Amino acid sequence: LTVEEYASFCNGHSYKDFLPRIMGENHPAMETVHDRKIELYADYLKEAEVNTALVDILRAIKPQYNIALVTTASRTNVERILANFSLDDIFDALITREDVVKSKPDPTCYLMAMEKFGAAKENCIIFEDSPSGIKAALASGCPTMCIKRGEE
Repeated sequence: LTVEEYASFCNGHSYKDFLPRIMGENHPAMETVHDRKIELYADYLKEAEVNTALVDILRAIKPQYNIALVTTASRTNVERILANFSLDDIFDALITREDVVKSKPDPTCYLMAMEKFGAAKENCIIFEDSPSGIKAALASGCPTMCIKRGEE
């Protein structure tokens, strides 16, 4: 898998969406591969980098706004990441893959976050970094900002 393939087909998608594309539909080892990824995930957190500009924006607006993290990642992995980087105090709500039936690019995850806070779409802004997330954000009707990752 190249970086470009990962960015196009995996990032922002549920493993249930991208592993069949990589391994073949209904591959018997698909759940095993996913389980192994979860086992190794914590060991590689030290390789991750925080988007400090985005974190600075979120910390600046936190006193006046509700902030939700909406992700296709598992709740376990999200909690590990937030704890690893001491970011667990930023978010007022977490919407993870366990909370939705359809993952991004379906906008339901964002609609759930808006409903949680009783917020109208014109009073929200979504920061997104993946193609499927951007599609979901735009489909929700909210203003959306595309966040660049790495050296894109």
